[in-house]
Amino acid sequence: MQGRFGQLNVESREGAAANITIDAPQDLWMTIRARNDGENQASQGTHCKARVELDDFVVSEDPFPWHRSGETNKPSLSAVGGYSTNAISSDCSPVVYTARPEDFVGAGNGHLQDRDPLRGEVRLCSGCIRAQSCDQLIDG
Repeated sequence: MQGRFGQLNVESREGAAANITIDAPQDLWMTIRARNDGENQASQGTHCKARVELDDFVVSEDPFPWHRSGETNKPSLSAVGGYSTNAISSDCSPVVYTARPEDFVGAGNGHLQDRDPLRGEVRLCSGCIRAQSCDQLIDG
């Protein structure tokens, strides 16, 4: 890991869709990979997006709305590395959920549960979580 002074990897389980949000300091020097690896991204009408909402983000690779790679706050052109940040969701799909444990209808009965319209959004930002209350962060 030459040239890196720290690393954060947030990945969903293989084949699982997860919304991922990383709230990072605005002035941190980072190399960033944010992406959704869902197999049907290219063919679906609706995509899970990878968003980097940091002021100094410089894109190095941006082939699709579900892939973002680049750096933020690079101190000089000759500098190599930065804090390595990877946020990866393995899928982009609706997910069965239960807001309250007492509403759970049992394993194998997912068709009876509510579904989120889509999970698999990936977001890197500064201050986006800190600014919310616990009630805003937790459903129910």
